[in-house]
Order: sequence, then structure tokens, then C-alpha cells
Amino acid sequence: MFTYEQSRKYLIEHLAKDAEHHLSGHFSKVGEAFDEFDANLPRDAGDEFNKFHIALNFWDSWQDARNHNWLYYPKIKQDDWPILAMSIVDDLSEDRNIQNHLVLECFDYSK
Repeated sequence: MFTYEQSRKYLIEHLAKDAEHHLSGHFSKVGEAFDEFDANLPRDAGDEFNKFHIALNFWDSWQDARNHNWLYYPKIKQDDWPILAMSIVDDLSEDRNIQNHLVLECFDYSK
């Protein structure tokens, strides 16, 4: 299982990398590191991990949108995904909770 810091750093690195993949049109590369993170993210580890679970939900949905021709997420267009990913990266880089209202609305399943 990843520690808090390992989880934070992993997401920062791989969400930023996936934003680059998306922007360069390499959509199939988005999510290549997802399974490792999903397998190592602790469940029920405490409230400080909530932001990582929101990011996980976002990342999973990004891949789902890609796999379904950018459908099923009416509030998020194809070009929005890397922007939203980088907003998560910015928040995690500052070690704060996710601030983007659209990300919270669509991917915070704890509510």
C-alpha cells in the first residue's frame, strides 16, 4: 500500500503525464499507470486520503470517456480532461484538497 506521500507524488507525476499524452493526441496512453495506483491506494485510511479517491474516480472516468468517444460526461468535453487533470495536479502539488468545483461535483462520491 502507498503512504500518503507516495499517493500524492504518484498522482502528481502520472496525471500530469496523462495530460501531456492527451494534449499530444496519444489518448491510448492515458491511464497506463492507473491500475498500479488503484491497487496500492489504501481504502479506509483516513479523511486525508479523500482527495486521492476523488482523483482516482476522475482518472477512471477520463479513461471511460476516452473509451466511449468522449460521451457520457455531458459537463466535460474532450478538451476539458487535461485541464481538469492539471487542476488536480496543482492542488496536490500544494498539498491541499481538490478545489475545482466541476471535479468535486462529478467525482466526489463521498457525498
